[in-house]
Amino acid sequence: MVDLKFCPYCRGRLVARLLFDKHRLVCTQCGRIVHQNHRVAVSTIAFTTTGHMVLVRRAIEPGYGRWVIPGGYSEVGEKLDKAAMRETLEEVEIKPISDRLVLSGLYSYPSTDLILVVYAIQVERSVLTWGPECLEARWFSFRDIPWSSLVFDSTKDALHDWLAANGSCWQSGLEGRAVDTERQWPRRQAGEHPSTVQPQ
Repeated sequence: MVDLKFCPYCRGRLVARLLFDKHRLVCTQCGRIVHQNHRVAVSTIAFTTTGHMVLVRRAIEPGYGRWVIPGGYSEVGEKLDKAAMRETLEEVEIKPISDRLVLSGLYSYPSTDLILVVYAIQVERSVLTWGPECLEARWFSFRDIPWSSLVFDSTKDALHDWLAANGSCWQSGLEGRAVDTERQWPRRQAGEHPSTVQPQ
């Protein structure tokens, strides 16, 4: 969160006062309450009918070198689904089967001012090209998701939730074999929080 010291309206000094059962910033000059609101980020789970999804490895902090679902911040004036598609395509070139993004989940945590909106979209499995904010992009079977190398609680929670809701739909696409879903990904516990690569 931003450490505010001065009022954005009159530049008066801000002090914390207990208002409505919570400490809030109040201007000592104009008396306004200065609210610290959430930022909104958007991401996509881009998946195929063969049971693969795209993850990107970050080339920026926080989380340099670790894996995440593609996404970024929404901008004023954008619809959230359009922002999710824009941010995804800035990070990795994918080929959507349709323009329809399905809302997958909303995630927020007391430790951050960020709200993450996650969409799912079905894509073709193709050669991946990634942008400058990524070290690489790769197709992962959901059996092979690198859980220990994922960054952000929201990434892990979003994947846990999406797989729990949709994993059974993927079973028929996995080499025609039945899959023991208990062994495919760690169970989420309550409260837990230009280069190219050929598809494997």
